Amino acid sequence: MYVAALLATGGGAMLLHAVRAAGFAAEIEPFAAEPAPSDAALLQGIAGIAALLLACFLTRGTTWRWRNLLARLHEDRATASVSFVLTLPIFLFIVAVIIQSALIANAQLMVNYAAFAAARSAATSLADGYVDHPRRAAALVLAPLSPQGRATPTGEQARQAMLAAGAAVPRGYAGRFSHALDAVSIIRPALSDRSRSPSELLKMEISYRFILKVPAANLVLKPGRITIGGVSGRYLLLHASSAFQSSPGRDTMDFSPF
Repeated sequence: MYVAALLATGGGAMLLHAVRAAGFAAEIEPFAAEPAPSDAALLQGIAGIAALLLACFLTRGTTWRWRNLLARLHEDRATASVSFVLTLPIFLFIVAVIIQSALIANAQLMVNYAAFAAARSAATSLADGYVDHPRRAAALVLAPLSPQGRATPTGEQARQAMLAAGAAVPRGYAGRFSHALDAVSIIRPALSDRSRSPSELLKMEISYRFILKVPAANLVLKPGRITIGGVSGRYLLLHASSAFQSSPGRDTMDFSPF
């Protein structure tokens, strides 16, 4: 701003004085009515031009530096965008694996309790000859983990029993119980009529096929697809066991008063 002012005052006055000295005063008089500049004005104009040249000399590389800085910032933004696009799928995959792992850990806890429930049921029901009760007891525990499959008469019986007990039964419980009953298996002991067997310490071991629902993570953990209870998906096999003391068979007990 100061350089422009110096050039407009001193430089313009010096140029006007030079034109008058060359003999063109008559032609420019209508456009310049002010008197000829003094020596001070000439010095002021020379100083203004010198200041302008000095400013240009000092700032000769500033423009290029600003351009280089802006170009570098633009390159950094482009690099950051490309890095974000490349790393976002990896980040989402890691999050999916963490979520699926947490669901598997929760399912394992439920399977452990299902093994305990099956063992508790087997401790009394096998002695009376009800060989299917331990598997149903495990299915009652695992029904909340199971997807809704096709309802079976056994699932409807379980729903009616829950309603008779005063429990709040959600919609589709019969289908979930039916799927859990198909997904759970009693590995050992062999479920047989123990009404004639004495009391003994047994170990209940069950397996349960847990469906993996988190996308991308289920492809890595279990690539194959199977169908259980009318529901197709990728299932992970979970195991649990629990020891129990079986009751003596009803036919081995002596009910005589003496």
